[in-house]
Amino acid sequence: MNSNFIQAGKIFFHLCIMASIASVFKRKYYILFSLVIFLWLFGSWVLSEGKAESFRAMTPFHNEYADFFFRYFTHLGDGIFILALAALLAIRKKYFLSFGIVGGYLLSGLFAQIGKRVLNAPRPKAFFEAMGETVYEVPGMDVHLAGSFPSGHTASAFALAVFLICALPNKTLNWLILLGACLVGYSRIYLSQHFPVDVFAGAVIGSLSGWVTYLFLEWRVSKKK
Repeated sequence: MNSNFIQAGKIFFHLCIMASIASVFKRKYYILFSLVIFLWLFGSWVLSEGKAESFRAMTPFHNEYADFFFRYFTHLGDGIFILALAALLAIRKKYFLSFGIVGGYLLSGLFAQIGKRVLNAPRPKAFFEAMGETVYEVPGMDVHLAGSFPSGHTASAFALAVFLICALPNKTLNWLILLGACLVGYSRIYLSQHFPVDVFAGAVIGSLSGWVTYLFLEWRVSKKK
């Protein structure tokens, strides 16, 4: 009897989760579907081109204006910025958004750090120097050598973006948020901190983290009603 009750509870729980996923995806169909397609196309291209060639293809030029822009824009994927944003929202009593931003950041960061520590893959500078080549370095900026895969900044940016896309109703703002996450990802390649495959993995980790965090918080809120 107890086992049947537990089984029924599990089935009900999974149905609730599926209904929640369907509800969110229906409301955000175009932008989430666009994100999935983009990641699929980008990932397919990166894997077909390979680590070195995809990096070369995505860094064909550098100039002082792009150097300045990406040097500072990349910090939107920093933990300091994300936690500061969460704190500001908490002060304004936007607790759902604040908790979701922190939750997505922690979840994406956990998986990103596991990948970095387990694989400890060389970053572009170390990788190409071992081949007798050099990479562009933005003047005055430190370029790291190890812990390339995946990109933590990209994971954090996409976790933030996907959570906000799910939580906020403004469609125009949602597209701008997604564009911002993509620019953070590209900045990691432009600044020679990561390979495209690192950015792709970070975007997938971050997107899933933001999605799962939103579903969990929405489920908790609905459970309390």
